[in-house]
Amino acid sequence: MERQTPLALKVPIAFEQEDNFKINSNILVRNLFVCSNLPLLLHRLLLKNDLFSHRWLSTSFIVGRAIGFNSSWSSDDFATYQCQLRQDDTLPTFQERRYRPDHKHNIGNTGGKPQNGTTFSSDFNRRRTNETGLAHDRTATTFVRNVETAARATLTFHKERNMSNRIGLILFGLLIVQAQNYGPIENTDRPFLDLPNMPISANNGQDCQAKCYSNPACASWAFDSCGTSCWLKSGVPGTSNRDCRQSGAITAARNTSTQTCEDIRRVATAGINSLRDKFWKSDKNWFVKGWPSGDMENYWTYAMALDAVVDAVEYETSRGDWSRYNWMSTAYSAISGQNSDWYDDEAWLAAVSARVYLLAQKKGDSNLANRAKSTLQRLYTDIHNAWDTSCCGNFREAVWWDRKHTQKATAATGGAIVTSMWLHNITGDRQYLDFAWQVNNPWVTNMVQSDGSVCDHISAPSGDKTCGWLFTYNQGIMIGAASMISQAIPGNPSQWNEAKRYVQYLLDHETVNSKYGPVLTDGNGCKGDCKEFKAPTARYLRKFLEIGRRMYPGDSDLFDRVFKLLKGNAYSIANQAYNARDATFSTSWTGPAPSNGGPVEQTEQNAAIQGLYAFLGVCQ
Repeated sequence: MERQTPLALKVPIAFEQEDNFKINSNILVRNLFVCSNLPLLLHRLLLKNDLFSHRWLSTSFIVGRAIGFNSSWSSDDFATYQCQLRQDDTLPTFQERRYRPDHKHNIGNTGGKPQNGTTFSSDFNRRRTNETGLAHDRTATTFVRNVETAARATLTFHKERNMSNRIGLILFGLLIVQAQNYGPIENTDRPFLDLPNMPISANNGQDCQAKCYSNPACASWAFDSCGTSCWLKSGVPGTSNRDCRQSGAITAARNTSTQTCEDIRRVATAGINSLRDKFWKSDKNWFVKGWPSGDMENYWTYAMALDAVVDAVEYETSRGDWSRYNWMSTAYSAISGQNSDWYDDEAWLAAVSARVYLLAQKKGDSNLANRAKSTLQRLYTDIHNAWDTSCCGNFREAVWWDRKHTQKATAATGGAIVTSMWLHNITGDRQYLDFAWQVNNPWVTNMVQSDGSVCDHISAPSGDKTCGWLFTYNQGIMIGAASMISQAIPGNPSQWNEAKRYVQYLLDHETVNSKYGPVLTDGNGCKGDCKEFKAPTARYLRKFLEIGRRMYPGDSDLFDRVFKLLKGNAYSIANQAYNARDATFSTSWTGPAPSNGGPVEQTEQNAAIQGLYAFLGVCQ
């Protein structure tokens, strides 16, 4: 049978004296208008008591072409009807099937008159004696099903007490639910690319298809038509012939109104799996820059990829899943002994080291914990030694950005503060908090503008400020720095107020609107390292939200805006920037998604994953 257009219709229907089905026009008008041939087998419904056995009845449907398209048919057994259906996705609640067989009716095509003198009343008000008169009704409910579709019908038989030979028959609450047209259904198999924890159970191929559609991480599916096993796929593998198989790819646009945290988690899981499969070279123990091809990744972007991996491990281990821990340990150990020519890069690896240390402690892995803590301390020492008061111009107290001493930058300043605060949190040693204050205060005085925007850097040796490069990265790292200092000194709200200034500017100037809410942006010309800038910003917005909710609950209005931004990021990434076939992401979190087969850069992949996990950390 040819598949029909998807419908979800709730339509009042009444029998008229002409033996016609006529659709009540007082229904919600939607996009599609359908006329259905609906053989309800009326002679069985009303004549034979065994109608209301558990036997399923047959239906068929024809799609109408426009408003007012009518269809009619007649046979020896059924009354002629005309129909006009309008789409309404409100679903009725169905009663269990009940029937009192003390009324036998014989309805056939008898020239407009039912047999045995029974007639149909078109006067609905007269048929109802009063609002409570339905207590005297004879009611029956049956369910009608077709192989391709499911139709449910509720029938109410009402016999007026003063009209013994007259019965009003109302057929109402008709819901026609056809197999949703999420994409073609083929009699083939699609091996490989299974999502985790497959297979799941499904009633039929259409049910498996619907489960795939409802999961944003699913691009295609396969179903065992001789059983109940359903495999959801992260991409669209090629087909192969196999008995007892149905499969297909999702081609319909997804409805996101019912998506949940679990749906976002599935996309994040598919994304991190793709990061491992496409960008991690196990023979080299190193990430590569691109897919389907790319050179070995550099220090900072490798550290950012590790951030994404640690995000996944933190989230999964909080739910008892340690399966990704060994990969994290291998990837971290490959870079942990290295230094960089840029101090902000070292600060990123230092922050990753702190998080790896905490996970290793939780796991009871003393070897990795010792390695991570030693790396964190070594990187802190190197960054601390980059503190300088000899250059540049009128503003001299800051951390160098690079070993060549070309500039002092927000990236290195904020990174130095965050590194210090991680060591303070782990060791409790006051010296790290003191250094964080030492770095923070002169930078805030000289490089943060009155509107809360943070200048990018000062050049050496001139001391010229560059304040026009307003990247989310600069706001994000300073949000993290101020929030972590504030957490350490709960009696002093000065740094919390600074954090709020950074957040306010970010919300007002570095977001764009999308159908899912506000989304972070670094503009249309974001290239190179810029492709990752939104990731640390999302991370530290989450930290701001978590710290603030505990310590400053009075700022709930601001927290609501931050939560909406984190949610907008995640939903837009999952639905607009995500290629479900390849499980890859684009630079812009508002899309469009990458083309099938790429190319995709590792920086785009890890940044989107971090954006997803930033929301999952606060999603309930």
